[in-house]
Amino acid sequence: MPMREDVVLGMVFDDIQFEQGANGGLLGVGSVGSVYRATYKGQQVAVKVMTQAVVDGSFQGSEPVDQDSLHHEFQLLSRLSHPNVVHLYGGCLRPPRLFIVEELMAATLSNTIHGHKRLSLHRALLVALDIARGLAYLHSLNITEAGTVAYMAPECFNPDIGGLTAKCDIFSLAVIMWELVTGEFPWEGTTNMAIIYRVAVQGVRNPLPDDPQPL
Repeated sequence: MPMREDVVLGMVFDDIQFEQGANGGLLGVGSVGSVYRATYKGQQVAVKVMTQAVVDGSFQGSEPVDQDSLHHEFQLLSRLSHPNVVHLYGGCLRPPRLFIVEELMAATLSNTIHGHKRLSLHRALLVALDIARGLAYLHSLNITEAGTVAYMAPECFNPDIGGLTAKCDIFSLAVIMWELVTGEFPWEGTTNMAIIYRVAVQGVRNPLPDDPQPL
């Protein structure tokens, strides 16, 4: 499947209008970069900017960004077009400033689940259905998502029992559904190493709720 014609590879950073103020529209900070709310050609977007330390390899002794791998990932994302998958507008993969521009969502999944009011079971199932539709689309293109440790299947940590496959995404979806129904974070307060040991070695799973809410 070719790259969508509307995706812009080689965006100019100065063409993006960031919000005024102390944080410049900062939405979040991760280990490899920051996400900002901004405007591109009149469209509200989310801009993920990779930190310079990650780009040049000075981040915690890491190697410089693999341009080929980054370009491959960008090409992969640029092929996607589905209502339940975040839309990629474009970006720039050339140093010194690497960034990608994506659709700005009204809320993150975490905010949706852990907002001020607990989701009804009916609403939780609708959210899960949307996620499942997005996953089905990705799997039809042979794309799998590794996820984060708290959501990962035991075989992700042990290639001898399967390794990373589409089945791992189904496990992750089940964890998200547990989170949707309980309103709790999976393995909250547990370190990543402890999660890996409990899930992959001990076979422990998050406990099922005794009293799910009525539809």
